[in-house]
Amino acid sequence: MIKDIEEKYDGTLIIPMTIVNPNYFKEIIGLLTTRRGGGTPVYFNVRKRSAAPKT
Repeated sequence: MIKDIEEKYDGTLIIPMTIVNPNYFKEIIGLLTTRRGGGTPVYFNVRKRSAAPKT
């Protein structure tokens, strides 16, 4: 589906995702990075900060 969109439209493709399982994140980013014929994926990883320790 992404390949079809890239072939039909010129410009930046933005695909928002929420991935909470680190293994899924590695798999998806790995596949996007190694795919053939496409641009280089850029991703932003926002992580939840740990709660401040109680004093």
